[in-house]
Amino acid sequence: MRTWFVSVLVAFLTPAGLWAQLGNSGSPVTAGGVPFGNGQAPSLSYAGETTPTNMFLASLSSQTTYDSDALQTSGPHISDVIYTLGPQFALVQTEGNFTAALDYQPYFQFYQRLTEYDRVNQTTSADLSYKFGPRLTFRLRDSFLDQTGMYQPQPGTDFVGGLGAPTALNTTVYAPLLSQRINNTRFDAIYRRSARTSFTLFGDYASSHYGTSTASTVSVLNTESVTGGAQYAYRVSEQLTFAVLYTFQPMKFLGALPAGSASQTTVQSALATVGWRASPSVMVTLFGGPQYTELDGIEGVPSSPTGSADTSHKHWSLATGGTVGKQSERTALFLSLSRAVSNGGAWLPAVTASTVNIGFRRHLARRWDASFNLSYAQNQYLGSLLGGGRLDSETADVTLSHSVSERATARLSYDFIQQQGSGLSILGENFNHSRVSFGIFYQLRKAPLGR
Repeated sequence: MRTWFVSVLVAFLTPAGLWAQLGNSGSPVTAGGVPFGNGQAPSLSYAGETTPTNMFLASLSSQTTYDSDALQTSGPHISDVIYTLGPQFALVQTEGNFTAALDYQPYFQFYQRLTEYDRVNQTTSADLSYKFGPRLTFRLRDSFLDQTGMYQPQPGTDFVGGLGAPTALNTTVYAPLLSQRINNTRFDAIYRRSARTSFTLFGDYASSHYGTSTASTVSVLNTESVTGGAQYAYRVSEQLTFAVLYTFQPMKFLGALPAGSASQTTVQSALATVGWRASPSVMVTLFGGPQYTELDGIEGVPSSPTGSADTSHKHWSLATGGTVGKQSERTALFLSLSRAVSNGGAWLPAVTASTVNIGFRRHLARRWDASFNLSYAQNQYLGSLLGGGRLDSETADVTLSHSVSERATARLSYDFIQQQGSGLSILGENFNHSRVSFGIFYQLRKAPLGR
């Protein structure tokens, strides 16, 4: 069994070279609220809802989508019908002090009209942890995707939570119909000094690489980011946890940079964070503190009357944000706000990203489930020559799911995305479009592992 497990683990991780549950930090200090900094993205889960353990699952999904603007450009809209078909393989196992959750989803996507964009895509997620006794825990998380376009099909079941701030790349800037390869790997070493205190050291590597599109002549940027950080957490009471977080994050931008922008940005953050369990079903996370940003390699910006070039720019800013989440047996809700320096996705180097996210999920009846997500983001460009330029995006999606049987689930969803830039001469990809999708998810196999 152990040899088989290691073989499967290697097979799952080879392509990778994503809060999962509200209140689950992966940190030893869990009795009180969870402070910001653990790198998990918010998700909508009901109270008591857990993923299977010691289980291997295989599923098959088929989805049909009508897209009002399949090219997703500012030019004339070209609608199309898109077919998606592919399996999902997931493994969740705990053996002694070792816990592993792996999720791999390859899928074939083909267009009825724009057949030149047909291709095989894939996503991989992993969350591995090992406890070296009662005090020390190592945790490794990785997410990888290789696909064309902004959308990836929703899995039948989420087995690995997505990676989020403060280490993940900016996900509020959308690249239209481009091939993209994005990877994010984070390692945490968590030391529990006592029942109240813990100390965490972590490192993260993230990269995004984009291809070209025949529908666009706009140059795109690739990003490479390395983040190192440390966090000290102290549980004040059963409900309240206080933490101090420091991160050091150099980001490098590769490609045709806009005039006056920096090829590398280094951001240092010192944040005070609070996690408060206001009630058994409500959790609040707050963070705030200064950020020191240094833009390196800016060309053509005079710094003195002699006309010499200023190749560095430094400034202070305030990073702040928080999340409020509520869970019950039939309802899940979260509201998240943040403002911090980040990368600008495929179109911009460094930006100040201000975001608002609302997620709501409700169990309607015995076999019916509905969810709603709404987001707004403003990405303010930090470059010298395009001061005041920014990129705004708004998204909304509504999903209705119905369990047809113990193994099969049907899902109907509507998605809307709008993106527009102001004061930015490099952007030719302002767009708005909507999609309607219907999918069937069928569980092929569910096999227990171990004893």
